[in-house]
Amino acid sequence: MTPTASEFGLKCAVQTAKMALELDGAVLDFTPKTLGYVEASLNRLHNEGNRSSTHPNTVLAFGGYVGEMLVRNAGGQWTYGRDVPGGFPGDPEMIYVRMPVGGVVNPMGKVAKRLDGDESDNVDVFYKLIASMCGPGGTGLGGGTPVLPRVGPKIGFWRRMFGFK
Repeated sequence: MTPTASEFGLKCAVQTAKMALELDGAVLDFTPKTLGYVEASLNRLHNEGNRSSTHPNTVLAFGGYVGEMLVRNAGGQWTYGRDVPGGFPGDPEMIYVRMPVGGVVNPMGKVAKRLDGDESDNVDVFYKLIASMCGPGGTGLGGGTPVLPRVGPKIGFWRRMFGFK
């Protein structure tokens, strides 16, 4: 059975928090202060030679965590691309976060670009910008919805990896 977008995003995020605790003793409690750990981890992984094309599980894991932060703290909702009203130019089988104001954002795409070494794609800055502009009381993005390309294998791979059939 296909998981809902919310089930899928939450499972990715919770497993990421568990792994951070097991591997580094880091407590990821879905508060903005934990984005420092996420950013430092992505920087370290990049410096070790990891890239989104070779480590798509890292993209989904940390992207799921950042996305779940937008859900919990800024009123976002997980959605599949296919379920976005009016269509969505991203992968219809990927999960995204629909924000209360301003459209749909792609935390996995942001994490992919950061893992690939683009320091301008800092996940802490991304979260703060999206939460303030697109969360409750925000003014929206104004210029449309940021969409980044899908990376890695098809979503069916991720469903199997995270225990969904």
